[in-house]
Amino acid sequence: MHKIIVKASRILFGMVFIFSGFVKGIDVLGFNYKMVDYLESFHLDFLQFTTLPASFILPFLEFAIGAALLTGICVRLASVLGFIFMAFFTILTAYIWKYNPVQDCGCFGDALIISNKATFLKNVFLMTLAIIIFKNRNITYTNSLPARKGLFWGLNFVMVLVMYFSYSYLPILDFRPFKEGANIPEAMKIPEGAPQDVYENVYYYKNIKSGELEEFNDNNYPWQDTINYVFDHMDEPRLLKKGFTPSIDDFRVENRDNQDVSSFFLTNPEYSFLWVSYNMNKADQDAFEASERVAKWAKENNISFTGLTSTDIATVDQMKEAHQMTFDILNADETMLKTVVRANPGLLLMKNGTVIKKWNANHLPETFSLELLKQLEDDLNK
Repeated sequence: MHKIIVKASRILFGMVFIFSGFVKGIDVLGFNYKMVDYLESFHLDFLQFTTLPASFILPFLEFAIGAALLTGICVRLASVLGFIFMAFFTILTAYIWKYNPVQDCGCFGDALIISNKATFLKNVFLMTLAIIIFKNRNITYTNSLPARKGLFWGLNFVMVLVMYFSYSYLPILDFRPFKEGANIPEAMKIPEGAPQDVYENVYYYKNIKSGELEEFNDNNYPWQDTINYVFDHMDEPRLLKKGFTPSIDDFRVENRDNQDVSSFFLTNPEYSFLWVSYNMNKADQDAFEASERVAKWAKENNISFTGLTSTDIATVDQMKEAHQMTFDILNADETMLKTVVRANPGLLLMKNGTVIKKWNANHLPETFSLELLKQLEDDLNK
């Protein structure tokens, strides 16, 4: 019975670690953004230079631990590392559950988003498995050793390739709401009769007799009792129950006069290109020339080509002049742009509000043609 429990713990723990490492590894930039959020919430901004290397190392290490436990290779080392991993993250997620500095821990990337409470409880369960594995780490595995070694190193080699491709190009699997094939207007709709957010107002009245502040809600606040109470202040409404949230609720594009021009991109029945750079200062500026090449082709063929960035107007104008960029660049929220495409800069082909194709602007097709756009649309609809 004991051996069965240990084996089951090792397999389950290994599978979770492989899944967790893989879904973060296929979206290295997304995991990088999440770690930046963590550092900002803990006021550790000075460590941001570590996030990109860590976004490669941590998912790979997590994946390798899982692969080691599943194949029975380097079990002692994997048991120790797995125990350390879970000890640290169980404490961290307990803090996050209590103080809520971030809304999503990012444990499973965008593939599976769970609440901070569920994340902590999940880690408590995994910590239990980690303890069982750690206590039985001296078990040896000798059967089919060459095959198990081959599987272990093969899995890790594939993981390295996946991470490299996803960072250099785009994630091989896209779990975000702006993935290819997504229709943005549809994703923004709220169904009729969908649950709404439920809030509670919190009021503070001073007790005239005692001088103490007392807390009330909408059901019992003494607004008519002017003899015993005087209003002092009220908090921001407290969220009691979260209502329906569409998968896309933040798509907004503004022109230089701060006017919302999003509808053009959501309803345009013709092909259009969206060039996306959440921060042009941090963008790979070697890709600007290739982007301009596509913009000129689009103009020659009467196809809309528009840039989106959160960069300030003065910097945008300087960049455009320095790189001889002729297309218009409008303003959008940085977080939204990071979600749209995991590249800086990236390029989207759209029609009728549907994302047909996405590219990392470092790896654009050598030539564009109307036939290519039509082929991409046909491929999407198959």
